[in-house]
Amino acid sequence: MSMDSDSDGWDEVDEKETVFISCIFCGQQQPSLEYAVSHCKTDHQFNLSRLKHKFKMDCYSYIKLINFIRSVHAQPSVVMKCTQPLWEDDKYMKPSVPDDPWLMLDFEDLPEETDGDAEVISLPKEEILKAEIEELKKELESVKQGNVAVVDAVREMRQVMQGLVGGDEVEKNTRQKKPHQGSGECDDDEDDSYFGTYAHFGIHHEMLSDKSRTEAYQAAFYQNKDAVNGKVVLDVGCGTGILSLFASKAGAAKVFAIDKSEIAYSAMDIIRENGHEEKIKVLRGRLEDFKDLPKVDIIVSEWMGYFLLFEGMLDSVLMARDQYLSKGGLMLPNRCSLHIVGVHDEDRHSQLLAFWSDVYGFKMSCMQRECTKEAMVELVNSSAVFTSSSALLSLDLNSCTAADACFSSEFELVAERDGSLTALVGYFDVHFDLSSPVILSTSPLAPATHWKQTLFLLEEPIPLTSGSKVNGVLECSRQAKNPRALKITIALQGHKAKVYYLN
Repeated sequence: MSMDSDSDGWDEVDEKETVFISCIFCGQQQPSLEYAVSHCKTDHQFNLSRLKHKFKMDCYSYIKLINFIRSVHAQPSVVMKCTQPLWEDDKYMKPSVPDDPWLMLDFEDLPEETDGDAEVISLPKEEILKAEIEELKKELESVKQGNVAVVDAVREMRQVMQGLVGGDEVEKNTRQKKPHQGSGECDDDEDDSYFGTYAHFGIHHEMLSDKSRTEAYQAAFYQNKDAVNGKVVLDVGCGTGILSLFASKAGAAKVFAIDKSEIAYSAMDIIRENGHEEKIKVLRGRLEDFKDLPKVDIIVSEWMGYFLLFEGMLDSVLMARDQYLSKGGLMLPNRCSLHIVGVHDEDRHSQLLAFWSDVYGFKMSCMQRECTKEAMVELVNSSAVFTSSSALLSLDLNSCTAADACFSSEFELVAERDGSLTALVGYFDVHFDLSSPVILSTSPLAPATHWKQTLFLLEEPIPLTSGSKVNGVLECSRQAKNPRALKITIALQGHKAKVYYLN
């Protein structure tokens, strides 16, 4: 029987195609899952065998781990350094990627690796863990607010294209990394984690939506154009480039905008879109790594963190001042002050502390102590303000040093009515002392900002009558294991000193 070439009687045998596996961190393609696991170990220091031993993981825990990494875009250093599995929630059993090849790994047959035990024991524990969890929360929030995966893919494509065409609009710093400049040192992973939080849409949307913050800088430039016209400006930590745009529009001759995070690439697009690319030059990298910047007439930065000093970015701003600001140049803002005030809010105190006295019929009083270990960042109702305020710290940005951020200050608060002191609240003001001065306040009596206020909850309320005084001492220092975080000790007269951590 003859059969023509179009007949279905013959089954054609196709060569088996190689199915490539993408790295869960960088997307690089590997010829098999085994190669992908090896790539993660050598290129990202992500060691599945070590994690398996460290957390006694089974195949279900492995599935949660992969889905956790994909859903929050976790960095390998965060996963490897955590002291407890961050992926235990059963919600991570749901695949983040349909037919995910990474879930096909025979995890039970993967050998456990114990050589790294000593390294795991020596890793920073409670304080670093909290900072890492906070980073993951921010990354998760950014996923909710926008398709981070698409944004990152576009950003990577932009970098490749710039490399192909030899573009240098965004100058990428490749010099050797340096430790954080201050009383403590941040290693590269910690710094990369910090800068990574500023690479996503969410945090910039929050800051730009803060009208008090953004309009204060805008007013400082637009209402003082004589001080800006024809000047060279350095924008430290430029983010989206909004402050650089304000400076350029106010008449600056040249603006150097520096940011280490990948938002620098978006900043260049924003600046070009608004027609300011001739005056604004974006430099990507740590300020500490650049050696050939020119002298400038103005340094502007939105460096303030919670309780003014959280994140430690002031160090970089002061280094910029010492190395690049011309004699008689301007610091914007040029002055800042940190304050404390007492509040009376028994409902909030009860929500946070009394709750633990009866939890579904069980006492959990030990949790009350845990609640008061951490300073909380939240908006305080102006009606809760109960005492006068007291200045803790005043910094002149023209002359202060990084060491001034670690301080001890006495304070006195006067009760303005009868009631109970349930918490102390920290806030800060920043000043632009120009011909048309501008003040930005984060006081609970001022319009709300994204910095909110810093709440130091008292374990027991202190009854006060109108006119009575509360005296105390507040000490602020950097945490030993994370110099960007703060350790704050408050001693009220007649009461035991209490340590709070701002992580």
